[in-house]
Formats: sequence, C-alpha cells, structure tokens
Amino acid sequence: MKHLIIVILALAITIISNGKSTNDTTDHNTWSLKGKVFPWTVMAASGINYSLGVEYGFKKVHAIGIDAAYNDYSFTNEEYDSARGYYFGPRQFTVVRGLFLNYKRYLHICDRAVLFKPISKLFKGDCLPYIGLFGRYGKSDVHYQPGYVTKQIAYDEWQYSLGALFGVLSGAIDMNIGPFYKTRIMKEVRQDGGLITSRTQRSNFGIRVGFNFFLVVKRIGDHYLVENF
Repeated sequence: MKHLIIVILALAITIISNGKSTNDTTDHNTWSLKGKVFPWTVMAASGINYSLGVEYGFKKVHAIGIDAAYNDYSFTNEEYDSARGYYFGPRQFTVVRGLFLNYKRYLHICDRAVLFKPISKLFKGDCLPYIGLFGRYGKSDVHYQPGYVTKQIAYDEWQYSLGALFGVLSGAIDMNIGPFYKTRIMKEVRQDGGLITSRTQRSNFGIRVGFNFFLVVKRIGDHYLVENF
C-alpha cells in the first residue's frame, strides 16, 4: 500500500506541475461517450464484457470520466465417464458489475518534455498519452448450472480499488495499464455438515490492463481529445 501511495502522490505532483506549465486558463470542454462489447473464450472459460461511460474534458488537457461495466463469464472442468469418456461438465457462472471513476491528464503538450523533445514527436503524432488516477467499486456473485458438484451454495464479493493509470489514446481506442490496491469482502455460504456462513476480507496489489472505444466525441472547445480524431 505504501508504494502505491508514493506512485499516486508522484502522479499528483506531475499533474499539478504540468497543469501550471500550460499557462492556459481558457475553458476548452469536450463531452465523449465510451463503450465496448467484448466476447472472449480461453480454453474452458468464456464470457462477454460490456461497458458504457462518459468522459468530460476541460481546461485543454484534463478529463474526468465514469464507466459502468458488466462482465458475465463461466467456466467448467473436464470430467471423465467410462461410457462417455472425457467431457465438459456443468458450468459455474460469475457476474461482475463495476463502477469505474477516473481522472486523466493528457500529455500531448508542446513544451519541453522527455529528452527535451515534445511528447507529440516522441509518439510520432499517432498517439495521445496520458496519466491519471482511478477508483473502482465492484460486486460479483456466483451461481451454478444444475448438476455442478460443489459444497458452496452462495458466494458474494464486494471490491474496492484505488490505483494509477498510464495510458494512450490511439484513434478511437483507449488503452491503459496501471497498479492498484484492492480490498475484497467475501461472503460464502457452504453446505458442510450443515449451513456454514463465512465472511472474510482480503487485500492485494495488482496490475490493471484495460481498453475502451470512444464512440462519440462532442466538440465544445479545443480539447486535445478532439485533436486526436
């Protein structure tokens, strides 16, 4: 947790210092709509991820956004039967709903930057990099297809995350990666010689990798987000 706090503080100082260097106090506003529908399959697991959000750009280089996400996936284990041989058994289904809040500071600036070159030239003008911070709240639950063998009757999980973002906007594609610190509160009901309800809390570090698509960008001013389209 201590290392993540240091990263976040360093990002905040960078954002503040870079924000002052632009000497631009004019309101440059942009509204945009983001979203995706992403089906996926990995071996015996498959699912689909939906997200929809908005982003508001202001003061030329800053932006705040909120995204709602819904991830529905399932997996199964390979089983063996003397008559049927190997086959995939009943599936376990997991539904994850989340709310993602973020702040971005776009870095497509013309003053001196890394190696005393404009960042726009470092990226050859094809990409718009940014740094930022995010918070996430998530809720997941599990249910089973009839015939799935388990002692677990019900499982619910609440997730709270805080982290940093390092991303790039290329055309209409927004890609980012960053460290986060997550706290998970888990409630489980099991059938083990009687009903047993347990509630546990765990915390861990992780690396977030995400992407999204800008669907609509509404020009209100000369925000750098618009300049990339």
